[in-house]
Amino acid sequence: MKLADIAYEAGNTEEALHLYNRALEIQPKNSHAWVRKALCTAGETRANEIRARVKETVAYLNKARESDSPQLKEIEEAQDKIRDDMARFANVMTAKSSESAQQLWSGDYLGGGPMYQQGMKEALSYCSIALEVDPENVQALENRMFVLKKLGWLSNRTEIKEIQAKVARIKSARP
Repeated sequence: MKLADIAYEAGNTEEALHLYNRALEIQPKNSHAWVRKALCTAGETRANEIRARVKETVAYLNKARESDSPQLKEIEEAQDKIRDDMARFANVMTAKSSESAQQLWSGDYLGGGPMYQQGMKEALSYCSIALEVDPENVQALENRMFVLKKLGWLSNRTEIKEIQAKVARIKSARP
């Protein structure tokens, strides 16, 4: 376990994940190993696998909670870190998608051609990912509202108003 912790602390999440897996083969109810496995898994996440990784890390944290001696503070801290990291990652992807869609809008596809539409749909997908991780992620909510407005989806006026109200509620609740 010490080698796994050393690898994790050094930022070598791939090696640490391998070592935590070995530790869990010996001690399947080790809370610390499950927490660190969740953190390593989150650290190895790529854009195309974020949804699956979120579910996987939640499962590992649940295993940590079910262990013989759950370390609740460590689990809670890991959960917060994973949520924040995944939301930040998803927001970066959302911003990049929105930016590329805006560039398409000003280029050859003025008027909302197929590539523009695809870019905006991709942006909406990344917004959905961010909101799965954190339903009160203001940046993701605002990005989703922006994309819906740019697409001119009249059928989504109700959703846009709901998002505006939710963002206002979240912002007013913050100190």
